[in-house]
Amino acid sequence: MSEQNIQRGEPATVLSREVHCNFEGSSALIESLTEGYEEARRHGLSEMAKVHNAGIFLLLLQRDVVILRYDLATESDRVRKVFLARQLAIVVYEGATDLPAVFGKDYRLALTAIGMEANFIKNLGTAMRPISQFMQKNRSGLEAIRNYIAAHRDHNGWLQAKLMRAIDPEKLLWVGIAFGRLLVPLVTFQGKVTPEVHRLTVARLKAAKGVDAPNAFFGVDSVDCGRQFELDP
Repeated sequence: MSEQNIQRGEPATVLSREVHCNFEGSSALIESLTEGYEEARRHGLSEMAKVHNAGIFLLLLQRDVVILRYDLATESDRVRKVFLARQLAIVVYEGATDLPAVFGKDYRLALTAIGMEANFIKNLGTAMRPISQFMQKNRSGLEAIRNYIAAHRDHNGWLQAKLMRAIDPEKLLWVGIAFGRLLVPLVTFQGKVTPEVHRLTVARLKAAKGVDAPNAFFGVDSVDCGRQFELDP
């Protein structure tokens, strides 16, 4: 999607379709992963719980970005557009800041402990690298919005009003769209990881304890999971 098309109003139609698709798949999957996380914790499977937790975090972030982008693209009132742009800036900033921790060392160790191959885990770095580069480019601008006029951490009302007048909602919409596109490889990676983690964990339980665990034992259908994860925000 080009910036020219955004200015013509095309994103309203595109993002409307993406909101529908995202809600159709991600809401059900978030619920399924939440049940899987709770079931894994109940059975003392900390590594599996950590993988599910990362998936839940990622899908919630993706859904927030999709909603805010659509609302910003379809809003016409300047004050409301600035408000939505501020909220989008906070979600993008916090998400891009937190993802390296959520999918960091502990997550990789959990995948290794479950039995994922090292060559496959290397794909995580490929998915995360563009997000880190995006944050390096946009950190200062997003951080200023977050600190001074979104989270209201500064008590200087005059400065807040001045900065709000300078906000370009269309530019922040473009930033939100770019960030959403960068989430796609990570979402795809997690979509491949989740059913494989489920398969490996069930196999390990069967071998160690003789447990005859059904496919959806941990609240995650390994067939639907990978398909539903592949949502393009």
